[in-house]
Amino acid sequence: MAENAKQYFFYRWPKASLALVVIVSVLIIDCALGWLLIPARATSIRRPHYFYHHGFKSNRRAEGRWGDSAYSLVSNSLGLLDRDTRELSLKTSRHRILFMGDSFTEGVGLPYEQTFVGILGAQLDPARVEVLNGGCMGYSPKLYYLKTRYLLEQGLDIDELIVLVDLSDIPNEVELYRGYEPALSTAPGVFALRLHAFLKGRSYAYHAVNALVFKKGEVALWDLNLFKIKQERFTPLQQLQDAVNHPGGAWPERRSAEMEEGLRLAVQHMQQLADLCRVRGIRMSLVIYPWPRQLYKRQPGNIHVRTWRAFARQNSVEFIDLFYDFLPPGTDPDMAYQRFFISGDVHWSAEGHRIVAERLLRVLEKN
Repeated sequence: MAENAKQYFFYRWPKASLALVVIVSVLIIDCALGWLLIPARATSIRRPHYFYHHGFKSNRRAEGRWGDSAYSLVSNSLGLLDRDTRELSLKTSRHRILFMGDSFTEGVGLPYEQTFVGILGAQLDPARVEVLNGGCMGYSPKLYYLKTRYLLEQGLDIDELIVLVDLSDIPNEVELYRGYEPALSTAPGVFALRLHAFLKGRSYAYHAVNALVFKKGEVALWDLNLFKIKQERFTPLQQLQDAVNHPGGAWPERRSAEMEEGLRLAVQHMQQLADLCRVRGIRMSLVIYPWPRQLYKRQPGNIHVRTWRAFARQNSVEFIDLFYDFLPPGTDPDMAYQRFFISGDVHWSAEGHRIVAERLLRVLEKN
């Protein structure tokens, strides 16, 4: 009887039946290709977020890749990078320090223990101080503010906020986030984000189209090689030259109307963050640091530095400039680059993270 019903369906609606068979076959092939070809990291730990744009999934372990290097990524229950998966209490009697920043603060290319946040967490007394890492690749002042606000509204106790302001924050403000507005946590919105993540990790067609959009620069922050130079094609000298000439670090010398707008937006959003900290009674500090270009050209005082120094002074915020930590007087920039940066990259090596941790430890102990 059931067999007759099936035959009746196919005879009665042959075109619809054929279309159904084709659709099911395509879906099966698409999922099979996704299982075979989509990189594991695309389904692992990074995720979009309805309020602060993007971040990490909660309590996950994954393999991160930066250039040719593989390293461990671990998040806690709040979706913050951590030494291990753990349930993080919102309330605490300890002095809680939250670091906020972009890929430098995240510590791309290195396991948590070798990042400056991980080093500080290990060196400060855990009975009195708790260190959290709110940094993530592609962040800028708009997302620093939104993520800090989100965590506070979730009830997280924060006593001190240390923000590492990156040179790439200025182009990111105008190129990536100028039109971004946080969404409310509505059921349709959350469902749409989850559906996007599901399809991106399992449908090869959806993943491929998504990748094409990223390559056009619309969401370039998800490209894990955003700042990375392909090492196998270049000599060490060429790698250094490419890191020095990376456009993300050159805007202070090549100022344009667009970068002026990015700077205005960055200051505006950082002011929102400073006001939030003031209302909540949170001590705030600003940290700036050079890219290889600034070391190579010996530029300790460009518009980036002057802007944030003035901002810190106007808001009674502590200002920490790491330029001379990376390039003490008399130091050769080439030697500093080889020692403190990943080869062919603008990001810090383990030794670079170590000197950042040493400087910030001195500041924290003084305070």
